[in-house]
Amino acid sequence: MKTWYLNNIKWTTVALVVFYHVCYIFNGVGILGAIPGSQTLPFFDDCATFIYPWFMVLMYVVAGIDSWYALQKKTIRQFLKARTIKLLIPSTLGLMVFQWITGYVGMLAGGQADLIPPALRWPIAVLSGTGPLWFVQVLYIYSLLIVLYQKLDPE
Repeated sequence: MKTWYLNNIKWTTVALVVFYHVCYIFNGVGILGAIPGSQTLPFFDDCATFIYPWFMVLMYVVAGIDSWYALQKKTIRQFLKARTIKLLIPSTLGLMVFQWITGYVGMLAGGQADLIPPALRWPIAVLSGTGPLWFVQVLYIYSLLIVLYQKLDPE
């Protein structure tokens, strides 16, 4: 039985991820943010420093708990079908339709696009442009690992 607080932890963590990335734009410490020449805001640096070490860990812990609850209600086949429809298909389509642009812009910014044969530019851009979809794709892989673990240790 899923508890009410799990969904609250999920949306709060997602809100923290969005807030962290806003802070990252105006980051003045470590890796510079996404807007060249943007003014550093020390408050955002402090917030990002506080949030960064634990928000991804929390997202994976919550996803693991959610997967455990799902496996209590569903067969392995139903679980994998649901995860494929919910995670793998949308993230892969998003990667191929939108996120390849990130990879291509990276190739252009790095001056490497001309070195890649034209027929390989799109596939390389797709593979290097994962962007925020990396979490969803890794989460799908973890779902497969959970199923493998459950098959190896059914107790």
